[in-house]
Amino acid sequence: SVRWLQNLEQSTALLAAPERCVHVGDRVSDIYELYCKAHDLGTHFVVRTCVDRLAGDGEHTIADEMEEIAVKDWYAMRRKIEVFHKILESGCKAEDSKLRTADRLANLIALFCSLRTGRCRTRPRQRH
Repeated sequence: SVRWLQNLEQSTALLAAPERCVHVGDRVSDIYELYCKAHDLGTHFVVRTCVDRLAGDGEHTIADEMEEIAVKDWYAMRRKIEVFHKILESGCKAEDSKLRTADRLANLIALFCSLRTGRCRTRPRQRH
């Protein structure tokens, strides 16, 4: 989807430090152009792939490669990232703030994070 490419470009430009960006994408973002664009911009990504593609030298798959590197730890955090994003988007209405600079958005998200952390500390843990 073109939207993934536009978001990758915009967020990387706003932060002005592409090496600090890690873009997290779902299966819709599993497009070759995204990988090329991220490489060209010098940024990082974690994407849920649609298929187990060949990787590296073409002798092994992405799943094989993930077993060997730390990306699987990032991928394990994907669900937490998705929930966090949903809270920011739906609960906190972060997008409604209309902030246009990375610094202002980072400050707002830091505030939401500290509020969320405080709420977690005061809430009793549920047992399963």
